[in-house]
Amino acid sequence: MINAFPKSRCVAWTGGAVLGAAAGISAWLYMAGRAASLFNRAIVALLAAFIAVNIALYIARLMAAREYQKRLLLLYEALDPSAFLQALLPLRKKRMDASNRCTTLVHIANGYLYGGQPQQALAVLEDVQPPEKAPEMRGLVAGNKATCFLAAGEMDRAQTAMDELRRIDPESAARLHPNNLGRVIRAIEIYRTTGQTMTQQIAHSRREPSPYNACVIGLDFLHRDKLYARINRRVDEMLDAGLEEEARQSLAQSASTARQAIGYKEWIPYFQGACTRDEVAENIKRETRRYAKRQLTWFRRDEGVHWLHVDDYPDGAALVSAAQVILDEWRDNG
Repeated sequence: MINAFPKSRCVAWTGGAVLGAAAGISAWLYMAGRAASLFNRAIVALLAAFIAVNIALYIARLMAAREYQKRLLLLYEALDPSAFLQALLPLRKKRMDASNRCTTLVHIANGYLYGGQPQQALAVLEDVQPPEKAPEMRGLVAGNKATCFLAAGEMDRAQTAMDELRRIDPESAARLHPNNLGRVIRAIEIYRTTGQTMTQQIAHSRREPSPYNACVIGLDFLHRDKLYARINRRVDEMLDAGLEEEARQSLAQSASTARQAIGYKEWIPYFQGACTRDEVAENIKRETRRYAKRQLTWFRRDEGVHWLHVDDYPDGAALVSAAQVILDEWRDNG
């Protein structure tokens, strides 16, 4: 990554050479003043030069990372696929560690995807080799591949992925929806990289009983319209607090993840000039209401949840007091 940008390259090479030489000479003269032997002078001088060079390299890495994020932010703000690819494609030839290379290729794939070239994006993603100790990166790549499959209309390849999962892990295949390509691809990658299926890993994690005994208190509303009104008000507050700029930055730093997040993904057509700010606000409110409904449905399946209705209480203090009563009873019952 250092060699990808002129400033960081200059700091690494020129700064490293100057600092290393200065530190080495200073250390040599210092040891000479203490009447040290030539051998000791050389050892101390080399050590000082080594430390100085590594400091220069560290500064260069920080500069390169900052410049990289700055360029990404500007590119995602403009959302110009041609400019995006023109800026990022040369980085494929630069030397960088596995994590940075993986991230760069994912961003390049996003550029092709934004430009309406999902096939090219898929070709780039096929070359991505996430580090073995970066499961979150593997999940990111899997999610991007799924998006490209859908954008390219390659349902045959999507069906092939599901057929492969049925062969190696029929339980996961039965549990996952065929349209949830990100999880399908992720389940296949888990088997390919670990030799164990996702089902086996889940079963292994559940062999031991949980050491935790939690008191779970759930909040709901008797009148759903009150919940939705709060959601709408909260979204308005987030917009006033700078959600638009936050979305811009998040898309630049982690575009693939941000494209799936409520409150961020709705801004993409706005940044592309395809909708108004008011439409973005309404879309965020609608998606948040739907998400809240899904959350309530999920938690209601747990019979151990102690439910409190917010609109049963005059204020937050009364609600907290009711929750404290539940917690005290739970503690008394062991």
